[in-house]
Amino acid sequence: MTKKTLYTKYYILNTNHGFSLIETLVAISIFAIISTITVGIFLYIMKGANKAKQVTRLKQNGALILERIERAIRDARQIDCTISDSSQLYVADQDGEPKVIRCGYDATESKAILEIDGIRLSDQDIEVTSCIFSCDDSTQPTTVSFDLSLSSGDTEEEFSLFIAQRKY
Repeated sequence: MTKKTLYTKYYILNTNHGFSLIETLVAISIFAIISTITVGIFLYIMKGANKAKQVTRLKQNGALILERIERAIRDARQIDCTISDSSQLYVADQDGEPKVIRCGYDATESKAILEIDGIRLSDQDIEVTSCIFSCDDSTQPTTVSFDLSLSSGDTEEEFSLFIAQRKY
């Protein structure tokens, strides 16, 4: 045999390398299963992160609202406890200017909001689901308790505050 014939026979015998159709389908199936599991875990983690972000945002908004209402009530010269509506509170600041703290419905946004003299206290996408003021002027100083629930998407947080008016 010549050198060329040996090479040809050797080449013909070794042309059987590569993957069969079954091996390729098994590899693709395993890759698809691993990819599906990985994407599912990633989406679950992202959903948890978004939920945590919503809760944090609600708590920040709630803390800011409570701080503003507390400041308005604590620094008030006078608090009107004669109003029977538990969604509103009338106060007069140190200069005697009247302020209305109100939980109400905003028709333009079709949602409940909380405001002081028409200035909205929460972000646009946060809704006030419950807001109750109760005032007691039988004690000195006048005390106000305030309960608030905020929601955004499927997340809801509740806040409560008890405030005593400052006496100067």
